[in-house]
Amino acid sequence: HVFALKASGGLSLGSTFRYGSFRLGGSFSENGITVIPQEWRSLRGFYTGTRDGETFWLTSGEYRFPLWQIDRGVGTIPLFVRHVSGAVLVDAGNAWDDPDDAALPNSLVGVGAELRVSAIALYGLNLYGRVGYAFAVLGDGIAPGALEGLYFQAGSSF
Repeated sequence: HVFALKASGGLSLGSTFRYGSFRLGGSFSENGITVIPQEWRSLRGFYTGTRDGETFWLTSGEYRFPLWQIDRGVGTIPLFVRHVSGAVLVDAGNAWDDPDDAALPNSLVGVGAELRVSAIALYGLNLYGRVGYAFAVLGDGIAPGALEGLYFQAGSSF
């Protein structure tokens, strides 16, 4: 059982971009396969680019728990499945240009749950897969029960 926390923030000075230097929203994995723009920040439970600005803060909290410790291969195929785990999550953040928009009531909060699988392929390639569902509880995001909240990804959340 693990409680994982992540916090980040940023401030951009100088030229301003049309959509800001930072964009919050969407669910992105962190891996060597997926390539996303550097300014995008994952905020599960919201659509991609829900909030943008020259300043941002973002926090994520997860409670991760084991479900099934497999530790087995599949015949002679070079695939070793390590474990299946679950997680419940809360993501919160905000991005803004005008300091008046930085107020706490303007923040976005999303909650959700994930099912994760960890495996090793080809005798040394770590693989992580996730299926999850998240929705917005504060802010204009994905409504509870909406199909858009479902996501499938390769890689870890953080």
